[in-house]
Amino acid sequence: MKRSVVAGALGAAIIMCAGAIATTAMAADDPITARKTMMKNVNAATGVLVRMAKAEIEFNAISAELALRVINTASQGYGELFPDGSEDGGQTEFRAGPAIWSNRDGFNTEIAKLQNASAEALVNPPTTQEEVGPALNSVGQVCSSCHEGFRLKN
Repeated sequence: MKRSVVAGALGAAIIMCAGAIATTAMAADDPITARKTMMKNVNAATGVLVRMAKAEIEFNAISAELALRVINTASQGYGELFPDGSEDGGQTEFRAGPAIWSNRDGFNTEIAKLQNASAEALVNPPTTQEEVGPALNSVGQVCSSCHEGFRLKN
């Protein structure tokens, strides 16, 4: 059973990487869909890391690193997915807050923090289950900070 969970986590991480690449390709044509898709990929990657940190799924170093890579890849160019005129992202559970456009420098600073935190986590990616939590915490704190200032809940 644990082997199939690890295989599933690894497969999900690979699909998330492919999704991140495909999202980048659609960004210019549909930035709203692209950013929503990117955040879904980040959410899925974070879910893998959370379940590993809690030992709900068996630790797998490759899956942990791929999940961190998805987060890092998503942070690259993420700010470009919020061009002027894309403020109305539709009525979903969460949506982009107006502060993204009124405080662009602050938003870009948060994105840079995510780029740095995820890149730092990838310098020495987790090699044991015990190392997943600290890597997740450093990235997760940045995610929370950005969500508090720049995301609205409908």
